[in-house]
Amino acid sequence: MSVFDKYVYITWVQRDSINKLGYLFGAKSSDGGLNFTIDQIPISANQILDAANLDTFAYQDKLFTSFEGSR
Repeated sequence: MSVFDKYVYITWVQRDSINKLGYLFGAKSSDGGLNFTIDQIPISANQILDAANLDTFAYQDKLFTSFEGSR
């Protein structure tokens, strides 16, 4: 989770099961956490096999995310 002023960001990786790839999620609130919008990025075998060590940094209305991925 990362916060800047009234912007709140939450990012997480969710796997469908232990053997199945899932999604990288990002939730954003511009009203101090009262309401959120959620985006999801599929993690597929053609792109990223797994994501770990997810880090976020918020600055104004922008979110910077990095993670360790394997192919």
